[in-house]
Amino acid sequence: MMEGIVTQSQFENLTNLRYLKAPGNSLTLEVDPSWVSLAQFLCLDLSSWKLGPQFPNWLRLQKKINYLDLSSTGISGAIPPWLWNMSTAFDYLDLSHNQLSGGISNICCINKVHLSSNQFTGPLPSTTPDRMFTLDLSNNSISGGLSHFQCHGVRPNGKSTIEVLDLGENLLSGKIPDCWMNWTVLGFISLSNNNLSGSIPMSIGYLSTLLSLHLGNNNLSGGIPSSLDNCTELITIDVAGNKLGGKLPTWLGPSLSKLRILILRSNKFHGEIPPELCHLSSLRALDVSNNDFVGVIPSCFKNFTSMATEESVYLRNNETTYFYSGYPESAQLAIKGNVYEYNWILGLFCSIDLSNNNFSGKIPLELTNLLGLKSLNLSGNQLEE
Repeated sequence: MMEGIVTQSQFENLTNLRYLKAPGNSLTLEVDPSWVSLAQFLCLDLSSWKLGPQFPNWLRLQKKINYLDLSSTGISGAIPPWLWNMSTAFDYLDLSHNQLSGGISNICCINKVHLSSNQFTGPLPSTTPDRMFTLDLSNNSISGGLSHFQCHGVRPNGKSTIEVLDLGENLLSGKIPDCWMNWTVLGFISLSNNNLSGSIPMSIGYLSTLLSLHLGNNNLSGGIPSSLDNCTELITIDVAGNKLGGKLPTWLGPSLSKLRILILRSNKFHGEIPPELCHLSSLRALDVSNNDFVGVIPSCFKNFTSMATEESVYLRNNETTYFYSGYPESAQLAIKGNVYEYNWILGLFCSIDLSNNNFSGKIPLELTNLLGLKSLNLSGNQLEE
């Protein structure tokens, strides 16, 4: 909670300083535009400091930085070209939550790149794929299609090294290309909140290490591809707010037994809930609201044993946050008709939403065994007493 002004004079005698990490403070760095730091940093984390509005020009002569975090520092304008010339030494670059703008033509030689929540425009950048493991460009205004980036932005052997890919909340359009066979180490993918259309491609079944799949709030159609049953490590599936349809596949429960979050809200799925879905004993959030499901609520929902655990017991035995490669999981969950985003406490929340379908019959008594439920919504159906 430190406040105040840091000046260049405070660094003059610190010529051997290599690591400076002071994130989460309300400090302001005031230096002359021509200031040259005598310290050559290896790690510099000034997240939440006030540095802007201009991009810090004194960084231009830093030759050794491999970890740079300037997130939430009030900087704006285009990223200066010299920063990308420095990037051959970067392992980690975080410029998220600023007002940076313009296009990004190329990202080279950085292991983990976080540029989310800015004002970037234009098409997806080309990348140097043999070193990149995390690419987060979410919450910008990047437009165009995925084809060149997804099908050609890979190593010469045709394989991508990216493990975390977050392109959510942009203006991407067109179909999702059917070339996921080049992305076999991908563990987290978000294409949510774009303008993508067409079906979910069958090649997504090549992602055998995939833990998290976010495709919500697009214009996708068709059904859940049968090849997804190869993605047996999946923890999260969120395809809410599309035009997906068909019946729920019977393999979904047995094949994806590690699922904790299944969000199918606001689509065109129909038919009965197959009893095989009850194989999902690790499930913590189930949302099939605003579809066309019929039949009775399966009494085998009692097999969702993770929902039967009270919070105090769950806290002792589980993590409250789900991570992949240091990247926190998040999910948009509907509570009483309002959608909230959960991330750091996602593991604590436990919900079932079957609202606005055509379920009939009685509410199964077995639901009372789910002691960990925080939210249960059965409204907008044809249930009996």
